[in-house]
Amino acid sequence: MRSLFGGTDLTDFFVRFVNTLDPNNPTDENVLPWPEYAAGEEPQVLALLDGNTSLRIVSDTFRKAPIDFVQKLSLLEPL
Repeated sequence: MRSLFGGTDLTDFFVRFVNTLDPNNPTDENVLPWPEYAAGEEPQVLALLDGNTSLRIVSDTFRKAPIDFVQKLSLLEPL
């Protein structure tokens, strides 16, 4: 939570989203564009990193194998 309320890039995204329902800043080209969610496309997530580049958009495939397993299992053994 410190990164959200501590005066960081994430704080800027949060404030813009609260005020405009859009975390992006169309007037500043140096701000990382936060992609809009699109059903059917590969999900993306904002990664908080250490170092010179503190934010990056990455594919959210970290849980793909477990989710696929649970989906297949639920088809084989429905509740």
